[in-house]
Amino acid sequence: MSASSLITQGGFLMLLGMGVVFAFLGTLVACVSLLSRLAGGQTAAPDGDAAAGSAPARPEDLMSDPELVSVITGAIHKYRSQKGNDDR
Repeated sequence: MSASSLITQGGFLMLLGMGVVFAFLGTLVACVSLLSRLAGGQTAAPDGDAAAGSAPARPEDLMSDPELVSVITGAIHKYRSQKGNDDR
């Protein structure tokens, strides 16, 4: 076999392999799209407060809650006193 014949066969195998991969990925995308349409975009409902339709609280709203601020401050103070890092 000559070098040009080997290069030609190598190029053919490369194109064939790329074509097979492209066909597989195209089939995969088509199957996923079909299953998505069949499912109708249904998703599992989350548990807890999010199921009631309430949006997550923004940080600004949390910092305006005096009870939450006092609880966090107490937890920080207790942590620092237990570790001996009460540097102010």
